[in-house]
Amino acid sequence: MQNSNNNEDQSGAKNNFIEYRRVNPSHGAVWLIQGFKLFNSSLGAWFSIATFLFILLLLPAINTIAALLMPVGIGGLMLGCQQTSGKSSLRFDHLFSAIKSDGKELLALSVIYALASITVVVASRYILLLFGVDVTAALPENVEQMSGEQLIEWMNTRNISDLSPVLLNSLITLLLMIPLFMAYWFAPALIVLKKMSTVNSMKLSFLVCKANFLAFLIYGLVAFGYLMLFLLFISIAAMIIPPLAGIAVFAGILAIIAISIASIYTAYVDIFGQQDAHSNIEDNGTPDSSMIA
Repeated sequence: MQNSNNNEDQSGAKNNFIEYRRVNPSHGAVWLIQGFKLFNSSLGAWFSIATFLFILLLLPAINTIAALLMPVGIGGLMLGCQQTSGKSSLRFDHLFSAIKSDGKELLALSVIYALASITVVVASRYILLLFGVDVTAALPENVEQMSGEQLIEWMNTRNISDLSPVLLNSLITLLLMIPLFMAYWFAPALIVLKKMSTVNSMKLSFLVCKANFLAFLIYGLVAFGYLMLFLLFISIAAMIIPPLAGIAVFAGILAIIAISIASIYTAYVDIFGQQDAHSNIEDNGTPDSSMIA
């Protein structure tokens, strides 16, 4: 396992020379397994944190602010995961532990990510307009006032051909968001654990995700497979014991949120070479490095 370098020169300026690894694609599945172990090591704290985030994301108006500030919480949880790896327990207050030390950089990341996301959404619509497809014409006039359930009900009353502009717009948006996801994925961890600037952390995160694209592809496929198995379990539970389905859905959503965040840290440990108590991934990756100016 290669160690990462982020030393300071005699003048105090940071030398942002960070080593990272190209890992075997199979590591993508192991990140989720290790994420589950990290989640299982502090079940109470993870469930309380996931419940708090879930509730915030459901509340009107507040959910927008909560989504915007999510990097601050993820950064704090990266610190918590690092301490958990050292045989300490994760605590609820870890969610806010990065505000004092790295709040400025994490808030900058939030703003950049939000502005970039808005740009992607607008760009995808203009791309379709270039080909004569108007997404807004395919949507109901009061779409902004519709709830999620109302929007799903409206979609169920339409044919696939009617929804094709919307589906095409969603596909283009997703494709344009992939580079942004890559730049965002490790950025909170790099800001908090490597003390990198916002822009440099996003650059490095993009390079690392690009170098390990196959591992992330496996990660996504395995996560999707687990999600399908979970939905199958819920369907069976709903038929056998209906009340159990609601409890299982809520617990499952909380577990998915927690394991997803924990797996960011386990992937970070694997790729950037910082050993921890939960990381037993076979070291067969190729070391690489990046100088971020």
